[in-house]
Amino acid sequence: MRLSAAAASILAIGLVAAACGGDDATPEPADEATTAPAAEEAAEEPAEEAAEEEPAEEEEAAAETEFAAKAQVTNEDDPAATYALTSGRYRMQWSTTDCEQVDLLVKQVDGDFEYPKPSRSSFASATINDMPEGLYTIEQLDESCTEWSVRLDRMSA
Repeated sequence: MRLSAAAASILAIGLVAAACGGDDATPEPADEATTAPAAEEAAEEPAEEAAEEEPAEEEEAAAETEFAAKAQVTNEDDPAATYALTSGRYRMQWSTTDCEQVDLLVKQVDGDFEYPKPSRSSFASATINDMPEGLYTIEQLDESCTEWSVRLDRMSA
């Protein structure tokens, strides 16, 4: 039987390791279980002190926010609803029924970004460049237009 060069090298390394007293990759078992000092300190802390150091619920909610790459809004949705959008270039598409015009506004709640888009088209799209990551409201401001929908889709970073 003939071995390839790689297999022969592996076999030779294994034989040398065995002759030298074993495989260095196998860790020796510890004599005693050890605990990290921080874990010991935390176990000794009273429950009240540990509760004080936990982040507030608002901070946890902000840390858990998942930013999406799209949003869809209709006239039936809550106008104060916010949409967590990741940064990038977006295509905004809208459609209306029986409206002479729309007056759309994409506004960042937690920043300064605003994209106003008035239009006389009942079905169209526009490109929004360089939207920063954040929470947004998407509104249709023309009160005479009561049935509409808007969709934002991220095109690129």
